[in-house]
Amino acid sequence: MRILALETSSRQTSVALCEAGRLLTERTLSPDQRVAQSLVTAIASQLAEVGWRPPDLQLVTVAQGPGSFTGLRVGITAAKTLAYALEIPVLGVNTLDAIAFQAFYSLSDEDEGPFADLARPLAVVMNAQRGQFFSATFSAAAGRQCKTTQSTHLVDQQQWLKELDSGMTVSGPGLSLIEDSLPQATMVVAAARRLPRAAAIAQLAQQRYLASPLAAEDLQQQSLALRPEYYRRSAAEEKRGPC
Repeated sequence: MRILALETSSRQTSVALCEAGRLLTERTLSPDQRVAQSLVTAIASQLAEVGWRPPDLQLVTVAQGPGSFTGLRVGITAAKTLAYALEIPVLGVNTLDAIAFQAFYSLSDEDEGPFADLARPLAVVMNAQRGQFFSATFSAAAGRQCKTTQSTHLVDQQQWLKELDSGMTVSGPGLSLIEDSLPQATMVVAAARRLPRAAAIAQLAQQRYLASPLAAEDLQQQSLALRPEYYRRSAAEEKRGPC
């Protein structure tokens, strides 16, 4: 299976190509460039690097959220447009799922640890602004699987710290806000592994695609309904109040 993966939920946007579960190439875009301006160029460059043409792709996958409102919209629009033009499926992957996967498992032959202890539960947090986190918890399972034990939700940062079990491992970009306040016994994933990567999204998407009972044609139709998952209303929507 030849997969194009897009990760646009944060300022560290990345594009990856995988074949048969193996990472061929991954590129991180400059945070100084607008994603809408650089993403298509990056995709074309990556395809050329491995000698693929767009019709060679069999699946497109993209971070579905949580994350940047604008980044998610750009990534999902690009993924759906490309998949529609090529008549192939597109799958969305939860951003926190991707962070958990790359905390537990390597993404390539060159990807060195240390990795999270597979026997310990893992909590992942992203900054949701306004003193809150997007949070979810996971456990490792057989076959390089991540089992979600608490789904993505909003939580106050101080409340999350108060309820954190010191026996857990923690990861995610939100840790930069509270790292000095973590319980001493808490295991912390290395900073280099906390930001979501397109390579993790690609490998999760392949797992889910191969496990899906739907035919490729049905998945392709389902792809048209893919939308960003923000997990909260924007500041402007909250200020406006109920419609």
